[in-house]
Amino acid sequence: MTPLNCNIESIPNPTLLHRQIQYASLTSKCFFKNKLKSFINIFLMEIEENGSCILLNTFDGILEYKRKTSNKIARLEIALKEEKEKMEKFNKYMCYKCDHNWIHDNIDCLDGYKLSIPIHYCEYCEMNYNTFLSITK
Repeated sequence: MTPLNCNIESIPNPTLLHRQIQYASLTSKCFFKNKLKSFINIFLMEIEENGSCILLNTFDGILEYKRKTSNKIARLEIALKEEKEKMEKFNKYMCYKCDHNWIHDNIDCLDGYKLSIPIHYCEYCEMNYNTFLSITK
């Protein structure tokens, strides 16, 4: 019989009633403590950045960190795009200016060395042969 569903007529002796009331009291305290812990943990976030731990303990702090991270990602994506454009210009320039000497080699996979992957690159400018083909098409 659960403490919430019992009534005085269904309990044969007062000590059982007393025990069930104590149980209900303890249960509600534990329930309250668990709810309080989960409420506190709602605004407790741990982030590792550059080897150090950052503890965010307010909603505004978490939101501000999210905004900063989002802005950082946007800046990095722009920087990556710019670097890729530089690499593309370099590859186009080297494609036509370098006297390529193509090296044919194999790279062994580390998983048991069963499969070797063929690679082709220029000895001078280190351009990949597939990149060369994509530019000269």
